[in-house]
Amino acid sequence: MPMLDLPDCRLHYRETGSGAPLLLLHGNFASQQWWAPQFADPPAGRRLIAPDLRGLGDSGRPGHGYDVPCAAADVLALLDALDIERCDVVGHSLGGVVALQLAILQPQRIRSLLLLTPAPADGIRLDHLGPLAWLGAERIARLIPTLTQHHATMDHLLPHALPGLREDAAQIAKLCEIALACDPAAIAGYTGALAGLRLLPALATLDQPVLVLAGALDPLVSPQSLEPTVAQLRHGALLIWSDCGHAPQLEQVQPFRTLLADWLADASAVLADIGLHGVVNPPPIVIEPPPPEQLLETTVPLTLPGLQPAANELLQSAFEAAQQATQAGTAASVAAVETAVQAQAGLLQRLRSWLHLG
Repeated sequence: MPMLDLPDCRLHYRETGSGAPLLLLHGNFASQQWWAPQFADPPAGRRLIAPDLRGLGDSGRPGHGYDVPCAAADVLALLDALDIERCDVVGHSLGGVVALQLAILQPQRIRSLLLLTPAPADGIRLDHLGPLAWLGAERIARLIPTLTQHHATMDHLLPHALPGLREDAAQIAKLCEIALACDPAAIAGYTGALAGLRLLPALATLDQPVLVLAGALDPLVSPQSLEPTVAQLRHGALLIWSDCGHAPQLEQVQPFRTLLADWLADASAVLADIGLHGVVNPPPIVIEPPPPEQLLETTVPLTLPGLQPAANELLQSAFEAAQQATQAGTAASVAAVETAVQAQAGLLQRLRSWLHLG
């Protein structure tokens, strides 16, 4: 298990093959294992390098630096340590904006960028996140680290985010374990960083070919939200796969393998072909909040077995907040529930229906 010792963190990475370097950057609550299909059948004549970003996977947990500039600095240090002067980059989700940051910081080292469902360069809208959208951006930012630490919740959310894997229980279970192994502080830090991104103006300086691949079924990053990012690129295009969610490299392994091979062989030709055929955006996915009366009807009993008295008090407060919100005609707040979840791991599973998670 190769490690790079940075001044404040150990960075784990995986490497295979020989030839022109291809850097693979994973997303949040993930690891280099999200590139398993590509390592199993790497592109011919390519040296694959896939680090675990700090706080995620098998890399160290320094407790700080969980943001895009620091992640990019870590990756540049890895390229230096491996004597890689120039490379192609494929970045997924969080890794997509880290890839953009690399190209902004040291453009001479990046040959091309293939970005898979990246966070928008002007910041991801947390209040647009699929089944959690009705909770609002502030509550989602607080809840995400908690949600990703409970297997039952991730087991529900991942098939929603990755519809191409809904029938692959073993793969979903593996991805759940990867998320559970991540540092919650890192997940929270990267989530906040993605919401606060302001990279749009700098994109106009990039000369590299950039392909942005979006999934029409992606509840986390909609194709429409990526249009401002692509519009700023000198040599960029947006490709939308109609039958894909948030992880094309896992949901559509063979089509992605073909696209990657074509891209690495002649990126300009791929961009020209996409421009020739055009891209039709799918209609936006609208997520409606549950009716307040339904929220109360599905609220679980307040006396749950195994809950500590303090958790029961918090749950009672949350229930009262739901009643007040119902009277006001709005969706209920879950701020009190978050603290209860952190105090009692079993609470979240019992509250799944109350939180509109299934």
